[in-house]
Amino acid sequence: FVPGIDFFRILQSQLEALPYLSRKFKYVEIVVDAGGSELYEYVSVAQANTGITGAEYITSYSNISNGIGLFGSRSRLVAPNYLLNPVTLDSLKNGIYTRELNFF
Repeated sequence: FVPGIDFFRILQSQLEALPYLSRKFKYVEIVVDAGGSELYEYVSVAQANTGITGAEYITSYSNISNGIGLFGSRSRLVAPNYLLNPVTLDSLKNGIYTRELNFF
């Protein structure tokens, strides 16, 4: 998730301002990944034992009775070719963070 003004700041930090280049913003692709609480617990256990203070032995996480493994759910939604509204397009062209990027 990218809140409001951060969208423009990210573009500013990732694109080089080149005076001879014109850019046209066509669309945004939105990708939403979601998982059940079981997947969250699995990732939390794995992350707790990483880094400089992590344990040498990484504990395994299982939510299956009389077995080892993970039973859960995950889902992905992809919304391609999502058009930006005119106000956002105007901010790309004239906004304080992106006006030097030559969007038209």
